[in-house]
Amino acid sequence: MSGKVSGKVRGKKPEGNDVTDIKVRRGRPAGATNYSEADTWALLDIISKEKPIGELGWNRVESAYNQYACQHGRPLHTSVVLTNKFKMVSFFTEWTGILLTAFSF
Repeated sequence: MSGKVSGKVRGKKPEGNDVTDIKVRRGRPAGATNYSEADTWALLDIISKEKPIGELGWNRVESAYNQYACQHGRPLHTSVVLTNKFKMVSFFTEWTGILLTAFSF
């Protein structure tokens, strides 16, 4: 037995495939939407009413926000995504010094 392993030979490109033939998908999927300003304010309004602490509180926020999203034709989000959005918005308000009145606990 020789020490060679059968299979693909390393270093050779498959025939017929060019670098231009390969399509790499990067970034967000086509048609993905951002939060509108109204969506963000609706989320902050729901959070200020629910005052979520822990997973159960964020699950209530998720239910309330997804009801809003269905009524307004917006995409649905999980509680993890909504938590991350809230953290981003609250970091932004701390960084800029802008006080959100809808978020007064």
